Amino acid sequence: MTSSVAFAEKLLTVPPPIEVAGRRIKRYHVTADPAGIAPDVEEAAYAILPKLLPEPDGTPPATFVVLHRGGDDGAYLNAYSWVWDNVLHFRGASAGQPVLGCPDRDPTHFITPDLPWIGCVWELPPILHERDAWVRHVLMPETPDLDGYLSDSLPEGTTGDLFMSSARDFDFFHGAWDVRNRRLADFLDPDSGWQEFAATHRCWSLFDGAANIDEMAVPSQGWKGLTLRLFDQETKEWSLNWSSSRTGKLFPPVIGHFTNGRGEFFGDDTHDGKDVRVRFVWSGISGTTARWEQAFSVDGEKTWVTNWVMDFTRHAAPVSGTSGA
Repeated sequence: MTSSVAFAEKLLTVPPPIEVAGRRIKRYHVTADPAGIAPDVEEAAYAILPKLLPEPDGTPPATFVVLHRGGDDGAYLNAYSWVWDNVLHFRGASAGQPVLGCPDRDPTHFITPDLPWIGCVWELPPILHERDAWVRHVLMPETPDLDGYLSDSLPEGTTGDLFMSSARDFDFFHGAWDVRNRRLADFLDPDSGWQEFAATHRCWSLFDGAANIDEMAVPSQGWKGLTLRLFDQETKEWSLNWSSSRTGKLFPPVIGHFTNGRGEFFGDDTHDGKDVRVRFVWSGISGTTARWEQAFSVDGEKTWVTNWVMDFTRHAAPVSGTSGA
């Protein structure tokens, strides 16, 4: 089946989570109408939602739903529930679409068709984000953080914003870390030899996750470093702004975003009197580890010299009854 109508993304809104039948429900609404989904359609959709939910199995009781108002009379509710620790259970409901067995074209008369369909192109964008959020907040931490998962949603915008960063990208970094540094003696000479040193690090969340600031202490060398990160709500990109206690000045920012758990950020600076293109990369992210790399290019990004690598390990909490620094 093909269509002669040109494809266009739809509006994506994110109402606050609710609780239904003992499950915590994250919500995404999709429609081409700037006024949003009509209240009577929303009410009818959530009235049938309990029929779409699985029985408890010991997995943290969380579900995310996509309520989609079609361009015709159709309305669709997709419920994706986490079961068996890391598996998605799906059931859907439809209204106003006789070809799916609906009794009429009323978008409030929902039924549960027995079809092996998991969603259309406008309904699928939340799935990848929810996969990463489930890993980040439930599977990786020692103790699952269901509240953290519920607060980690795609940003509102359009269904085409899937690969843009979100204001929660750096949630993994909050708290205390131990850092192993490896740094080239000469940032532009890959044969200059690596210097290794340890550091301690702490990151604080600001703006409800849309900004953060960190400080890294290097006692063996007598200096500290600081990074201010800001999420641009319009461009959906991060700016990373580094400073050292040795200068007290902000370096030019690097700007970029995350895709599939890897963050790449680019900017321009000078080093030893030469113009350089700067790249920061965040990778290897888990609940207890992360890696940051810096690289310079002097030939317009044709080649890169990786000149600084930080391997982060989550700082272990002091054992009960002992004191920590």
